Amino acid sequence: MCSAVIAKRAAVALLCSVATAASFCGRASARDAEILSVVTGHSLIVRGHGISRVAVGDGKVAGAIALDPSKLVVNAKSAGETTLFVWDDEGQHTYELTVIEHRLEQVVRLLRSQLDSQNVRVDVVGNTIVLGGKVADLAEYGRVSAVID
Repeated sequence: MCSAVIAKRAAVALLCSVATAASFCGRASARDAEILSVVTGHSLIVRGHGISRVAVGDGKVAGAIALDPSKLVVNAKSAGETTLFVWDDEGQHTYELTVIEHRLEQVVRLLRSQLDSQNVRVDVVGNTIVLGGKVADLAEYGRVSAVID
């Protein structure tokens, strides 16, 4: 085969590879998603600019209704996790939504108030409370341990 033909085929293959990689890079991943948390029976507002379309991954966990082109209401139905996609004038936005039971939220609020630490986070993953972060010294570690014991 002529070297010019081989070079042309290689260039086309490279161009296809770059185009495919670019399409995958443009897609939102879980790491790019904004994290939202809401208690069952409660709602939250998501703001956008010219909201045109909305999709919820699991309609049993949450529902979403556009109030107007700049506001979307997300209603928490039952405990669980789902993904919320919002399309507006700025493109597609991805949100990872965790809906937690009311009792769990009370425990989280209590832990956050008792810990009173900028370095320790209290998060909810599914139906589990997770503490994360760094403590400055053994004294702070002792205070955190005392609260969670």
